Amino acid sequence: MPSRETDARAVVLQNVDLLSIVFNYLSADRIKSDQDALETRKGLRSAALVCKDFVEPALDCLWHILPSLMPLLKLLPSFGLIDGVYMLEDVEEGDWERYDIHARRVRILDLKPDQVSSSPFVYPRIMRHRKGPLLPALRELRIPDNTSIDLTLAFIVTTPDLKVVEIKNSAMKDAKFSYPFLTSLSSEHPKLEHLTIDGDRVINLKPILKLTHLRKLELRLPNMHLSTSFMEGLGNMENLLDLTLHAGVQTQVSIPEPVRRDPLPRLPPNTTRKFKQLKHLHVLGTISCIARVMEYMNPRSLLSFSLTESRDSSGNPLRPFWTQCFGCLASSEKLASITINHCSQGKKEDYLSASSLEPLFDLSGMQHLMIHGDSFTATDSELLALACAFPRLKSLVLPSGWHTSAPTPKSLCHLALSCPELEELRICLNVDQNLANTVKSMTDDVAEMPLKHKHSLRRLYINSSLGNLSNSQSIVFARVLWIRHSLSSRFFDIRWSCQ
Repeated sequence: MPSRETDARAVVLQNVDLLSIVFNYLSADRIKSDQDALETRKGLRSAALVCKDFVEPALDCLWHILPSLMPLLKLLPSFGLIDGVYMLEDVEEGDWERYDIHARRVRILDLKPDQVSSSPFVYPRIMRHRKGPLLPALRELRIPDNTSIDLTLAFIVTTPDLKVVEIKNSAMKDAKFSYPFLTSLSSEHPKLEHLTIDGDRVINLKPILKLTHLRKLELRLPNMHLSTSFMEGLGNMENLLDLTLHAGVQTQVSIPEPVRRDPLPRLPPNTTRKFKQLKHLHVLGTISCIARVMEYMNPRSLLSFSLTESRDSSGNPLRPFWTQCFGCLASSEKLASITINHCSQGKKEDYLSASSLEPLFDLSGMQHLMIHGDSFTATDSELLALACAFPRLKSLVLPSGWHTSAPTPKSLCHLALSCPELEELRICLNVDQNLANTVKSMTDDVAEMPLKHKHSLRRLYINSSLGNLSNSQSIVFARVLWIRHSLSSRFFDIRWSCQ
């Protein structure tokens, strides 16, 4: 009679879904180096040889991602080396059997240069002999920034079920490839859901507007001028939920015109959707360019917003552009997360301030407000207004330095009362005053709080506007956070950090 352990082992080995989960942890993807990927592939191959129950799930993971068609082509009897170059002779009908067994397993094609070159006539001959798609189950095509990649392959692996395409800089610079490939996407990959384009080249973006099923779009094209017609067309893409957009440049640039010039119809202003369906938005560039492109947006369904600022050399005052950007988000009633990567511009009037956030103060559902950078301007009253506007905050991260003014330690009391759900606080405080008076004032404020006042704070990071606190200052200031009836009884389980 078989033991219970044997029965359990048999059940596990017969569970293909469970084995697939185990082997998926071993699959090679972009997060691994080439050497790690090679070792992973060796491990999966060994697993397939160890046990017949491992064969299918191990081979599925082994062939899940490929750097080129070369591993599959080597399964064809008529494909081999001649004078140091891979050649393809005539392919007979039965030659495709081994190829097809493993081609159906491929989901990701992450193109990399082949170590041994193949004849330029290989792919045309393959297409002549092949009746169906080369990779019938392909879901993702990645074209990295590498000039040694044979871009011809991107055209011949077409499958109607392709979901993701990533095109990086070198491929976009190749004019013979980039525009024809973009124009082919809407007709040959009608179900495409995610498109990433990253590069320095100025290209015609109209083909993107024909990808009506796009759910996620990443356009990092810093030298582009995003025209009114393009922004309006982008805003009308009904399925677009996630957008990463470099705001480009202010002035118009010359764009290569297509051979076939079919103008997109210009919609009346009252019929544009203005990104009302968008859930996640990340904009990059100078704040003036970001403000310009956000004029086309009214993202009422937005859940998260990120802004990555780059240095502005125009010399224009920048603070009004911040107010303008945040004003475009005022109607986003569901917005719960804002992340700002602020770039120090050098002039005091260009630094981001708490007052610039006032257009957002009606968004009471805000849960995460993170502003990363070197400098920030805020007063106690401005921080109090922010805390009252966002009572559901869970994370408040402010820059590690201040410029014109910084809140005092008393602002911690305002946050304790106004933001009871706050779990993480990173803040720069102005301690350029009599610490003894500060301690007394804060202790009095805390004493007025209800004794049963509880707080969710777990992480508190305080930076001094004067630089590092002295040992004596740190000890005195820490006491107000740890004495029995002070903030520590409200802000409990704190990880104290004062720099």
